Amino acid sequence: MTNAGFSKMYGRCQCLARRLYIWRRMEPRIKSKIKSNRAKSHEVWEGRLK
Repeated sequence: MTNAGFSKMYGRCQCLARRLYIWRRMEPRIKSKIKSNRAKSHEVWEGRLK
């Protein structure tokens, strides 16, 4: 592999790793947000059914 090719691949890997790292940090917040939204919609459905 050429040096340029390696640096390009390494840069891409770094970008992916950074994205993954950000996602890992955000994931709990996103999940809790989804959970609260789901709970809210569930409450709304319960209210409609009653």
